[in-house]
Amino acid sequence: MSEKRTIGWLAIIAALAVIGFVLVMASSGASQVGQLWVEVGKAALQVVVIGVLGTALKLLADEYQVRRQHADTREEFRRDKYRRLVAVTGQLRAVPIFILANRSVQTWTKQMQTVVQADAELRQLEHEILASATVPSPPFRDSALIVQHLETMVGYTTWVAHDFAEHKKPLGEQQRVAEEADLSQDERDKRQQGLWATLSALPSVKDMVSNLDGSATTPAPSWGAYVAEETAALQLMLQTSLAQAGAHSTPPLRADARATRDVSAPTPSPSMRPG
Repeated sequence: MSEKRTIGWLAIIAALAVIGFVLVMASSGASQVGQLWVEVGKAALQVVVIGVLGTALKLLADEYQVRRQHADTREEFRRDKYRRLVAVTGQLRAVPIFILANRSVQTWTKQMQTVVQADAELRQLEHEILASATVPSPPFRDSALIVQHLETMVGYTTWVAHDFAEHKKPLGEQQRVAEEADLSQDERDKRQQGLWATLSALPSVKDMVSNLDGSATTPAPSWGAYVAEETAALQLMLQTSLAQAGAHSTPPLRADARATRDVSAPTPSPSMRPG
């Protein structure tokens, strides 16, 4: 409503200006009329020049705004994938710690839920990055390489989940036997120790509890291989973000983001580092 009212007032003012111009022309002599037309031409030229320049500047400003919005969208996409990958790995780092602390099938079973959830999240990240590679000006310049690293990481979580699925039932039965009510304490402890010996000998459990920080490089599938692949994927994500830092004011991802990891899917601080 206000826009229509403004347009109406502008139309009235324009009509009054035309009427005033006609009255001035009618009351002026021949020499004055000629001079008036010269002044009108000058004014019209100024209006045209100002209009053209204004339109050109507006088009340039609109184009810049669109480019900026697209750049911000791509940067936010990169930040989202970086943070989610860091969070998934932070959750997986807690799994062997809890298993070692409790040394029970019940704790192992609960921690395997974290592994299954991490597997689903990694697959989702892989899908989103792979799909983004098909759009114009994709967020990552090395999408295919990042996806390859994620595939290896999914291979690790899948291996752990399969190991769990294969041994959960017999180990659950062994846990039940070890907790029978009529056992002496010595017999109960003996059976619990035997249960832990069986559980800790499983390939996936042995791998994760013997390499808690993932610093030992081991062939995939393994926790050490997972950590190496995650580091490589994060570095590729950072390279694209840092390459755009000079062109846009949005701060890029920082290489020390992972310093904020904990066992509960942390939110990275401005200081972040892969590795």
